[in-house]
Amino acid sequence: MKDILAWMGKQSGGAHTYLEFQKRMHMASVEHRENAAAARLLADLAGRFVDTYDGGPLPAGIARDAYGRLKNYVERAVAIESLSVEAKLDFLNELGSAELAVLEQAVPS
Repeated sequence: MKDILAWMGKQSGGAHTYLEFQKRMHMASVEHRENAAAARLLADLAGRFVDTYDGGPLPAGIARDAYGRLKNYVERAVAIESLSVEAKLDFLNELGSAELAVLEQAVPS
């Protein structure tokens, strides 16, 4: 996950970044089985965010805020690697119910 976090620091946070992030997380879930659950949940989180826009324009402010939240989740995923099983499970449960953007903000009216 540290390598993905470093990669994220060099990205713009546009729609392409989320798609590439999703692909990298899917690869990480296979290559690093010890973090497979977090990687898969992070990939799904990014995918749901992109799907919200269904090919439409991604407003810069929403994209920036969502990317900051996504990056925070990855930072936390790196930090929990050495914590207890309970802490990891709490984090995974949080990821399982997380969204990067509030749906009312994300869908144009």
